[in-house]
Amino acid sequence: MYCEKCGKFLENDDRFCSSCGKQNPDYPAQSAGTAQQNYQYQNGQPEINPDYQGYQTAQPYQNNINYQTAQPEAEVGFTENNSPVYNGPDICRTIRRINFKAAVIVFGTAFLGIAAAIGAAVSRGTHDETPREPEIDPPAYAQDYNGECYFNPANQIDEQVLWETENVKITAKQFTHDGEYDSYADLELLIENKTDKEFTLTESNTSVNEYMVNPSLYAVIPAGKTLSDSLAFEVEELEELGIDNINEIQTSFILKDKEYEEIDRSDNIVMKTRNSEKDELIEGVGIYDREGVKIEYFGIDKNEDDYSIKVLVTNNTGTDMDFSAENVSVNDCVIDYVFSYPGLSVSAGKRQFSRICIDNDKLDKYGIDTLDIEKVEFSLKGTPFDSYEKIFDSDMIEIDVR
Repeated sequence: MYCEKCGKFLENDDRFCSSCGKQNPDYPAQSAGTAQQNYQYQNGQPEINPDYQGYQTAQPYQNNINYQTAQPEAEVGFTENNSPVYNGPDICRTIRRINFKAAVIVFGTAFLGIAAAIGAAVSRGTHDETPREPEIDPPAYAQDYNGECYFNPANQIDEQVLWETENVKITAKQFTHDGEYDSYADLELLIENKTDKEFTLTESNTSVNEYMVNPSLYAVIPAGKTLSDSLAFEVEELEELGIDNINEIQTSFILKDKEYEEIDRSDNIVMKTRNSEKDELIEGVGIYDREGVKIEYFGIDKNEDDYSIKVLVTNNTGTDMDFSAENVSVNDCVIDYVFSYPGLSVSAGKRQFSRICIDNDKLDKYGIDTLDIEKVEFSLKGTPFDSYEKIFDSDMIEIDVR
């Protein structure tokens, strides 16, 4: 038979409807003859006997959802041509109408949707007319979660003035991130131009925790105006450095005029976040450690344009330095030009992850396939940030890349 309340098909020995909890009036069983009077079978599936007037088989809804379960006329409603009208389930209304003892909602992430399954049992006594709110697991990083951050919201700062002169005032507002597919986490800045001339603001020598990073900032501020812009950190770069907990950000700002001549430059600015949790430092294979400079090897990257050696350079010399690879050879063949991406500009006490890139055209001149490379050799030169004077020159460093 079918449930008198919701239309769900019931077995003869079902005491209650498993969908709405309505008691089966014919429990424990009805005779085979009675069952045959109310139902007929086609292809092994039960179907309502057209002669039985209590229910009618629901037709597919116009939005292409096929509702196979028959619904009572009072619940579904019918048009003049007897086509069922079904407005979709109303969960709150259903909860009020049936006696649930518990409702459990299970969340899944398929297709970025939520599939809900509700199980119920008949409760004792008078049921509560107020729907019970389902218990939902809090999102990851629930503390201080504002619905806008995907990366760790504990990496938040207090609003503060970072730099103020007669030319400019820069205020840090907050970190924002628009979701899992946003490539950048933004440190929002409010930039006030106090002058009567347009200027451009950029950053220099920015680091997060122990690592030099390469955020994006290029803000053009009209004369006498205030602009909202951001110091944008690439999330993929932070992840590659193993940074989840941002404890400290250091940077400096540079003002330039329309001709791109420098107007002013800030000292090193330090910002502390509210996050005190520490990440473990990433570690590679040590290939050099002398004179306050340490180099670690992290493998190779290959693509259609270049062959690159991944290295981490730690600067413990006490001097801010720009590093470059020199005297590079591959399988004992001299390579006359290489470049580092991102650049190897390492402040004192900081680390920089970079790639020493060799153009594939250079390898082609020697007939070297990237799969045949066995060893790479180079030396590292260091100069101060504000000078071209060489103050560091390593011995030859050999890497076995097989």
